[in-house]
Amino acid sequence: ACQKAIDLNRKYHSYLNEDYAHFYLLLYALTDTLRQLRSYQQVVDLLRRIPIQDLVKQNHLPRNYYLSLVGLNHMKEAGKFLQELAAHPEIDVDQKEKTLVLLEQSAQETLAADQPKILQIVLQQIHELNFP
Repeated sequence: ACQKAIDLNRKYHSYLNEDYAHFYLLLYALTDTLRQLRSYQQVVDLLRRIPIQDLVKQNHLPRNYYLSLVGLNHMKEAGKFLQELAAHPEIDVDQKEKTLVLLEQSAQETLAADQPKILQIVLQQIHELNFP
């Protein structure tokens, strides 16, 4: 996880706010590792502590949070999170669309093989969001 954070930091360093770069990349690497270990509840517990206005500025952390909720079968909560994310004033429409595309791709990668029914619910949730 630490090596992944270092690699990501090198790759995205120029795009990141200096104060938060290392923290968020380590957090991403940690949540991604936990998610790969199917420790969904730990990802949710960790990311729930971060205010949504901080989460929205990161691409991968909302994805991990959303997919962890899905992994725990908290579909209503996952849908509510998506709505909050899409309605957030700090995200412009272009960024929202990119976020949703990322969520959709991630859901397909994660769920397509062994959970096709849940994947259909997830894709429906994503498609039902409309932008102001």
